[in-house]
Amino acid sequence: MRLPPFPAAPLLLLLAAACGGDASSGALATRADSAGVQIVTSAEPSWRSGDGWRIEPTPTLDIGPTVDDDPNYDLFQVRGARLLPGGDLVVLVAGHRQLRIFDSQGAWVRTIGRDGDGPGELRSAGGLQVAGDTIFVADNQLSRITAFSTTGEALTSWPYPTTEANGRLFPGDRMADGSWLGWAGLRFDASGSIPGGTTRNPVLYFRIPADLAQAPESILTTPGTEQSIKVSNGEGGAITGISVWTPPLGRGAPVTAVTGRLIWGDNTFPEVRVHGMDGAPQMLLRWGAPAIPVDAALIERIKAAALLRAGEDPRARERVESQYSIPSPAPEVPYFSAINLDVEGNFWVREYQVIPSDSVRFQVFHADGQWLGSLALAARHTVQQFASDRLVTTWQDADDIEHVRVYRIVK
Repeated sequence: MRLPPFPAAPLLLLLAAACGGDASSGALATRADSAGVQIVTSAEPSWRSGDGWRIEPTPTLDIGPTVDDDPNYDLFQVRGARLLPGGDLVVLVAGHRQLRIFDSQGAWVRTIGRDGDGPGELRSAGGLQVAGDTIFVADNQLSRITAFSTTGEALTSWPYPTTEANGRLFPGDRMADGSWLGWAGLRFDASGSIPGGTTRNPVLYFRIPADLAQAPESILTTPGTEQSIKVSNGEGGAITGISVWTPPLGRGAPVTAVTGRLIWGDNTFPEVRVHGMDGAPQMLLRWGAPAIPVDAALIERIKAAALLRAGEDPRARERVESQYSIPSPAPEVPYFSAINLDVEGNFWVREYQVIPSDSVRFQVFHADGQWLGSLALAARHTVQQFASDRLVTTWQDADDIEHVRVYRIVK
């Protein structure tokens, strides 16, 4: 199902009424209703100096390597971390094909799963979801989702669904009713040919029933992520190799699903779109973010940072030179790279991070769409969970050693 377009402009603008001293709602946004879609446009954030939220700079919990090199704290390739209802923390350590449970003080409790193809085993642990005392792990290599109890038992597993037109679907976010948001992979044209150059292939999203066995329902099509594709051909034109990478400042369309809402945005524009899980548009958020033009000086700055990360590795440096030999397709820096909701329904829109050493910044919006303001974390953090008053993150230190941290949000 291809969705009807969002309205391009409000039909009627209504000035939002200020709500006393509540910083979550102010007179800085215009609201409109067009064809049943609420449009919220914020010219500037409502937080003023000293009245916004803040993220405490010191984590309340930091799980990482220990002085005695206890292997239970070696967090290699973390692919997810979530707080459990009882206060424990579950971490998906993809590098070791394991789940690890830590208590509220950061002490290791147990390890779940191991490398392998059998029941309760993992090969390519790529996604983590939690519902009550059940943990779900997506395994793209085995094309299945496995459910574990928090006490360590392997409960059951389901194979990834497929459709005749789009092949295998990859389940992602899990809804409160047990259904899944799934997506179809990179598509090429009907002849099966693979175009070279820079392109944005559309991505199809589906609502998949809880047991992954019933027919999925197509609910959304997005522009996808900009990709540069290099095709190597051999004798007779046969394809001998394909290289795919995201070009400098490549544009994308991040998607997430929380409870009964589907949230996404084309990061070419400062706007976020909200749908119901049936695909029907509900809300459009727009905000007055300044455009940052892409010029040669900016590209050189980004390339220099990439070469610094590559170090003296000749192959890594060659890859950087190859990637930056293609002009950036973006006339402006993309506005964001991820969209999330916390448990109270507030939107956290992660700004596009031009240089990895830059701080990680979020534009925060109230659940009603009002632009509140910005919050920041130090560089090298990735938020894994947005709770009501806490953030669960992964962080890499100067030696690229991974940690899981919990930060307190003061509202």
